[in-house]
Amino acid sequence: MPTLLDPPNMADIENTFRVNVLGVVYALQSVLPEMLRRRHGHLAAVSSLAAYKGLPGESAYCASKAAVNVYMEGLRIQLRDKGIAVTTLCPGFVRTPMTAANDSPMPGVLDADEAARRMVRAIHRRRKVYNFPLGMSLFMKLTRWLPDWIVARSMKNYNESPPFPPTEARVDR
Repeated sequence: MPTLLDPPNMADIENTFRVNVLGVVYALQSVLPEMLRRRHGHLAAVSSLAAYKGLPGESAYCASKAAVNVYMEGLRIQLRDKGIAVTTLCPGFVRTPMTAANDSPMPGVLDADEAARRMVRAIHRRRKVYNFPLGMSLFMKLTRWLPDWIVARSMKNYNESPPFPPTEARVDR
């Protein structure tokens, strides 16, 4: 759900954080006590390449995914001597009902099955953070160095007519 300014869509923004951040926290906390008891396990969470840059019109989404990255990083450091691996998965664009509403270019878009295969492989390899696909990952990291006016100009059309995912896809943020 795009982040609107006037009027602000506070309910959607709160829901984005509830699903993307608290959904991860509650899911991981439901299995962590048993992993700690066994001193063995592997936690994984899906974030996004959007975590690396605050994008206009997607402030809430980007911020929620950045929160997931930092939360997972803290857990990874805290759990490193407890036998529990932690992997943060940061895909770029994946074809889903949520992205179906997007008419903007989606460089490197992956089918959901391919994204899932890559995530499973990263988990098996015990990657700390897995950013993919490579081209989009490099592009998003590069945007961190761009002046704000370039990012604003490149997303002007998106912000004038932001995509709204179908109602059934909104919870899948």
